[in-house]
Amino acid sequence: WVFSLGIDSTTSPDHYAARWNGHAWSKVTMPGVPLFVSTVSADDIWAVGPTPATALQQQPSYVLMHWNGTHWSSSTLPQMTGGPVGLAADSATQVWLAWFAHGSSSRKYTLFEQNGTTLSQVTVKYPVNYLAGIAQDGNGGLWMLAYGTPPARTPHFYHLSGTTWSKDAVPVPTGMQFHQSFGLTWVPGTQSLWEGQDSAPDPDHVYGTILGYGI
Repeated sequence: WVFSLGIDSTTSPDHYAARWNGHAWSKVTMPGVPLFVSTVSADDIWAVGPTPATALQQQPSYVLMHWNGTHWSSSTLPQMTGGPVGLAADSATQVWLAWFAHGSSSRKYTLFEQNGTTLSQVTVKYPVNYLAGIAQDGNGGLWMLAYGTPPARTPHFYHLSGTTWSKDAVPVPTGMQFHQSFGLTWVPGTQSLWEGQDSAPDPDHVYGTILGYGI
């Protein structure tokens, strides 16, 4: 699959999804513009994004989209300030949605879980000053990579298993300091993940690092 925002989505949304069947490409119509996509299997793909009719508005309407192997369906999300910043699906009935709302004096991240047809807010036990990525854990739970409160803004992996939260420091190579993360990627069919980051021994040198969990 390839998910495209189109050639010029800032003036005329022309988004599409393209599917390769092993022999040829075909375009598939989606109910919304795919900002974030999370794949569980070939017949279980989730996406979130604004509706084409509202995509260019300052506060668009967002839909949660699902591919069941045959067609895309969608459900409208409640009208909320801000927009999605992450998506992680665990099954055809469970999906996690990270939301960002920019206030007048602070920024706020909210985590939602849709289980079946019910969308509910999930309280994150630890502080989130900046969210770098989320991913399913392959066992009904969720991983988050988040920066803590200023001034340190120390990055941690937050893990939600059932109703229990835990956290782990983000490892960096010896002699390096954490610079920035490029998100989390779940390995389908497992409970393993990859994470890409930049680490730096000094302000003038930055090196790419790949972390593996359960690999």
